[in-house]
Amino acid sequence: MLIGWSAVTGTVSWSAVALFGVVFFWTPPHFWALAIRYSDDYSAVDVPMLPSVASLRTTTAQMLAHTTAMVVCSLVFGYAEAMGPVYWIGAVVTGVAFLGLTWRVRRTGSASDAMKLFHFSITYLTVLFAAMAVDIVVRFGI
Repeated sequence: MLIGWSAVTGTVSWSAVALFGVVFFWTPPHFWALAIRYSDDYSAVDVPMLPSVASLRTTTAQMLAHTTAMVVCSLVFGYAEAMGPVYWIGAVVTGVAFLGLTWRVRRTGSASDAMKLFHFSITYLTVLFAAMAVDIVVRFGI
């Protein structure tokens, strides 16, 4: 992502770093949510995915830390790029929802809740990037 940004713009800005941070910090909670559901399978084939080698409490603490960092990066991006209301609404609403679902997995330890988080995490990135595009179109009439 940073290479593509620098290839197009000729620079590496705070916006690029923040956007990289969104995807970087999104990845662990996305995969660990799936791995909670399939932790027995990972253990059976000796694949050391966090939920199969650490407690659920440790896994969900890491998920919360990464999710919080991801949401912060999305807000830093919005500030650094002076994004408009479409982006801000999308980033805040989906960020709060992602955090809420992650807390729910921590509280319940449910594989079903983990799968809801996994599926929502895909929606999160889709909505966030769509909000970026729509925000630009709305503000600049492209």
